[in-house]
Amino acid sequence: MQNLASRPELVEDVADLLAQQWPEQSFSTRAHGLHAYCRNHGSGSLPCHLVLLDRNDTSRVAAHCRLQRACESADGFSAAITSVIVKPDLRGRGLGRQLLSCIELEAA
Repeated sequence: MQNLASRPELVEDVADLLAQQWPEQSFSTRAHGLHAYCRNHGSGSLPCHLVLLDRNDTSRVAAHCRLQRACESADGFSAAITSVIVKPDLRGRGLGRQLLSCIELEAA
């Protein structure tokens, strides 16, 4: 799993995946927002877009999730997963579970 900010060349692949799943926002709008995220966020900061790469082709995104701050308290802050998606042709292989396990480690 990698932070999209460290792999901006994957923005179009992520934007395409998100636009296919949730077509109410266009590919170009999503790509523009993701490029802005890559320019303005370093790894370790929230919100963050995390990608799981295809094991057979590391230039291809297999899954994506977005982690963001949910609320702050005296103990720090809580994080919320606001999006999880696996490419349709790769579903049913446990990638979603793998991604969620990685997200838990990232958020801890």
